[in-house]
Amino acid sequence: MKKITLFLLVCAFTVMSAAAYEMKGSYYFGPYVGYKIFDDKSDFENDVEAGIKLGYFITEHWAAELSGGFVDAEYDSTNKSEDIFTPGLHALYHFRPSMDRSLLPFLQAGIEARVADDTDTGLALGAGLKYLFTKNFAGDVSYKNIYYGEGKHDQLVALSVAYFFGVKEKIADKPAPAPVAAVKEEPAPAPAAVEEKKEEAVAVIAPVDTDGDGVYDDQDLCPGTPAEFSVNEKGCFRSMKLLVNFANNSDVIDAASMNKVQEFADFMKATPVLKVEIQGHTDSKGSEAYNQKLSEKRAKAVGAELIKLGIEANRVQTKGYGESNPVASNDTIEGRAANRRIEAVALDEDGTRVQSQKPE
Repeated sequence: MKKITLFLLVCAFTVMSAAAYEMKGSYYFGPYVGYKIFDDKSDFENDVEAGIKLGYFITEHWAAELSGGFVDAEYDSTNKSEDIFTPGLHALYHFRPSMDRSLLPFLQAGIEARVADDTDTGLALGAGLKYLFTKNFAGDVSYKNIYYGEGKHDQLVALSVAYFFGVKEKIADKPAPAPVAAVKEEPAPAPAAVEEKKEEAVAVIAPVDTDGDGVYDDQDLCPGTPAEFSVNEKGCFRSMKLLVNFANNSDVIDAASMNKVQEFADFMKATPVLKVEIQGHTDSKGSEAYNQKLSEKRAKAVGAELIKLGIEANRVQTKGYGESNPVASNDTIEGRAANRRIEAVALDEDGTRVQSQKPE
């Protein structure tokens, strides 16, 4: 009995594990050996019982356990012996003390039989202590009493080891730190105190959208876009380029370019605050005065077409720039064709060019 008490103390005061174990869904099996104390009326001498156990944790606390033991018991009255089998089915309730989640004291109850020439079935009640040394290996010590009725009962004190499957390991919660007594400090000189407060202060600045376009300044690549304009995720105006080229010495819009003008009119209708300046240009052939008038005619031709397509006249400005802004060399046929053009520039409500418009 002293050895059993020592074993319990060793289990209870083993160095506490840093891990906590989640038992639900795990199962185990392993051998056990114990000392069987037979009822005085059975005519059997007390002897060693050995067997095996198989268990399953249904919840964190409840487990079902199937066991089977064997005793080569000798009779008190003769020198003969008899093989005795002790199958059993038990329910175990495990306590989970907060001091160490690897320590599992338990109570058990179930049905157990003593099978020999005659079979007796009884109610088994007991208690014990498990300890998980790792998430896969545990040991336990237990005591149970098996009552067969009519005043007959056996007892078993046993030690066992078990191998576990499915145990989950988690880091145990750390205890809250003990409160630290406040230490009164000598007040620092006023300038130093002010400087210390400056260093410790953390400014929390709310996001700012200066131009009101829905994109915060720290993400806005196109600051200054008016709030009414549709912008992309970078805060840049969703512009549509209008480029119409003309034949030499002509201000007539051809059929292909007319489709572009229609698309641009639809874009302006979808952006009611948008105003545009239609800018006319020419190549360098001819006099500057003639080219200036021709560029104005080209701009007015496109502007008039936009108005015909439903755009308010106060939203369309036209201006000729003559030959002053070429986009290609006037020394080639191709370059001169590229320079004979009109372009549309987006304006805000005040007639100022939308500065955040990006060239396409």
